Amino acid sequence: MQHTMVIADISYKDKRILGVGYDIFICLIIVLSVLAVYFQVTSHDFLGFDDNLYITENHHVQKGLTYESIKWAFSFRDTEKLYWHPLTWLSHMLDVELYGLESGRHLLNNVLFHILSTIALFFFLLKSTGQIWKSAFVAFLFALHPLNVESVAWASERKNVLSTFFWMLTILLYYYYSQRPALIGYLYFFSFFLMGVLAKPMVITLPFVLLLLDYWPLKRFCLTRTDFSRIGLLIAEKTPLLAVSASSVFLSIVSLHYSAVVTTDPVPMGLRVENALVSYFAYIGKMIFPSKLAVFYPYPYQIPLWKSLGSAVLLICVSLFVIRNMKTRPYSITGWFWFLGTMVPVLGLKRAGLWPALADRWSYIPHVGLFILLSWGVSDISDRIPKKRIIIPALSVLIITVLATLTFIQTAYWKNSVSLFTRAVNVTENNWLMHFNLGTALDQQGKTEDAIKEYYKSLSVNPYAEDTRYNLACALAKIGKINEAVSEYNKLLKDDPHHKNAHNNIGILFAGMNKYTEAIDHYSAAIRIDPNFDLPYINMGAAFFSLGKAGDAIEKYLKALKINPYRKITYKKLATAYAALQIYDQEIYWYRKALQMGFLDADLYDALGIAWFRKGKLKYAASRFRQASDLEPGNVLYRKHLTDTADKIKSIRKKLSEIDIMLLQQGPETAQLNYESCVLSADIGETEQAIRHCRTALDILSGFSEAAEQLAMLYMSVKEYEKALSLYIKLSDMQIDSADICYRIGCLYSMLDFPDKSFEWLIKSKERGFDDWELFRTDSRLHNIRHTDFYRNFIPENIR
Repeated sequence: MQHTMVIADISYKDKRILGVGYDIFICLIIVLSVLAVYFQVTSHDFLGFDDNLYITENHHVQKGLTYESIKWAFSFRDTEKLYWHPLTWLSHMLDVELYGLESGRHLLNNVLFHILSTIALFFFLLKSTGQIWKSAFVAFLFALHPLNVESVAWASERKNVLSTFFWMLTILLYYYYSQRPALIGYLYFFSFFLMGVLAKPMVITLPFVLLLLDYWPLKRFCLTRTDFSRIGLLIAEKTPLLAVSASSVFLSIVSLHYSAVVTTDPVPMGLRVENALVSYFAYIGKMIFPSKLAVFYPYPYQIPLWKSLGSAVLLICVSLFVIRNMKTRPYSITGWFWFLGTMVPVLGLKRAGLWPALADRWSYIPHVGLFILLSWGVSDISDRIPKKRIIIPALSVLIITVLATLTFIQTAYWKNSVSLFTRAVNVTENNWLMHFNLGTALDQQGKTEDAIKEYYKSLSVNPYAEDTRYNLACALAKIGKINEAVSEYNKLLKDDPHHKNAHNNIGILFAGMNKYTEAIDHYSAAIRIDPNFDLPYINMGAAFFSLGKAGDAIEKYLKALKINPYRKITYKKLATAYAALQIYDQEIYWYRKALQMGFLDADLYDALGIAWFRKGKLKYAASRFRQASDLEPGNVLYRKHLTDTADKIKSIRKKLSEIDIMLLQQGPETAQLNYESCVLSADIGETEQAIRHCRTALDILSGFSEAAEQLAMLYMSVKEYEKALSLYIKLSDMQIDSADICYRIGCLYSMLDFPDKSFEWLIKSKERGFDDWELFRTDSRLHNIRHTDFYRNFIPENIR
């Protein structure tokens, strides 16, 4: 056997085209033809169907290759995964590391894996059979068949092309191992098999296929009584691979158990079995006539008994025919049972996710068996055809050309979500999911009315699809059909009272109609369903704010922020609520906190500038207005704010110059002029100069209470709390009836972590008439005593 194969190798290597061997020439044609058909994917978009889960909305993948993301990829107790395929996750992470979210580059890598898989398949068949043209025909069928577009042109199907790449490398290395069995050769092909399993669990059927390849084309055994011991050794040889397959199945089951995104339609087992039988011939039919291809084929409501029984009988008959002729046509048993066996994991007997009746991508590996059967079978049959050497090559070229053309056309449908889902609804019937997906894609393009039509079509097929009804309600609200939107939300809540997003959104609609009580009821319901859902806290805060209860609003915003510190709107609303209470320091704090979180938002910078301007801190205001203008140079409002502030600063500097002249004329002992200079210097951010003038004013006039209060605030701004405290205590003696001064002293003692002193001065503030309980509830300066019984009991009982 080895001798004849060497002769075959010599024969094809000796023949050359344009100076290169036939095998290399065929590989070049494969590369060029695949690129010609698939290069268009470089301008394609990510799709709104699984690409969000795998790439565009997966924060683990978007981190690139980091220690945390790699650790996540190999974990299997995670609610964000469908099943365990760590190598696929790493592949997506590497793409993001290299290309960011440039979809065309991600898809081009899919094409490259497809090319490499094709070449590996070609060389395996060539090396193991010595038949260059039959091997080439199989390779071209695999490379250019329209059914494989789904695997190549869909970024989410990286798992398919990646695992197939390792599959093909495994069988190629297995060929070399079979020629010279050795441990190192075994470890080579075993390693690639392991990587294939880590890329996608479907590779678990490869040990079964290797046994088929042992029969043909490797001829490592024949089915005779005297060869049974040899068969046993070959099965034992596959034991480590079978152990890996079993482990992969176990880990997949475990990961599915922990996954929160896995949903299954209630399809009875009987219908699953019937569909599995029928789908075998559906796949064969699509291989022969690849028309009306869609990304999702809906499950049938029922399958006629004659159809499923007929399929079962036909499967048995074909299998018996293949077995009967296995000696004369050994390729048929490998090709046919390769197809039957590798389809088993995707027949839908065990289902996860939105499981279709069949899927083009699932035939990516199985159809290789049929391609082998077709290539070698046609060659056998054609022996009786006159002028075989002309007709068969011409027919082969014609078939490949037609398939390449169809593949090019099919690939174009994958350009974006709208074109893909439009194609799906046009070539299938009762496809509720594709109508839903098309509606979502249209909605994202701003074509909301068209989206609503698709949602209604989806609901006409599947009226119990919660996501469809939810999206319909959202879309109706978006175009102002509030009553219709409320009606759809109510229908949804009738079927599922625990739909937290529906409660939250209907609350927003009620708030928009000024029905704040009803809105708060729905927000509360959403929170009861999921206490860790931050949006209803934010919206409830907004409702309280509209009712004039800024303190209650702040309480809700702070809870939302504790749950999710990465939502920009929460910081904005929190700052706005503090501004309404005239607690401008806290307003500024939360705007600054938002910017520290990394939210590059011109509106945030502008709002912070306004807050600083309101406090008279013009230097800080100008800086923020400038940052807002830099982010949005065309925004007239931001530019006006910057110009007005600059004019104000120029006016203050002019005034300071006048005061300096007056101080020279009247002498440095003028307390009032020093105080004015202090205030103006503080306004333009010259804090040290402001402190110096204020201290001079107090040295001249020790009872100058305005100067003392200004100096205390300046000390607080530079975090010299002890100096500020000393001045406020002096002020408390000068203004014995001032509740506000006592309150500030209480806050300072809290910040310095002297709770008993803080309690003492807060009690004094209450005795002197302090009654700003909204400020007390929300003042971050009291953080160190907020947990105490004193804090909880300080507010009068009739106000709590």
